[in-house]
This record gives sequence, structure tokens and C-alpha cells, in this order.
Amino acid sequence: AIVCAAMRKLIHLSYAILKSGEPFDPNFSLQKCI
Repeated sequence: AIVCAAMRKLIHLSYAILKSGEPFDPNFSLQKCI
């Protein structure tokens, strides 16, 4: 279950990057969690 959650998170993250067309910002995911 943990692996599935991690994979889903990666898929959502990569999809968001592709959709927005912006380069990956590691701070963005941290801000989203807080």
C-alpha cells in the first residue's frame, strides 16, 4: 500500500509538471503539504 501511495504521488507530480509546463520546483510540493 505504501508503494502504491508513493507511485501515485510521483504520477500526480509528473502529471502536474507536464500539465503546467513549468520546471520542477522542489519547494512547491513542500508548500502544498503545509
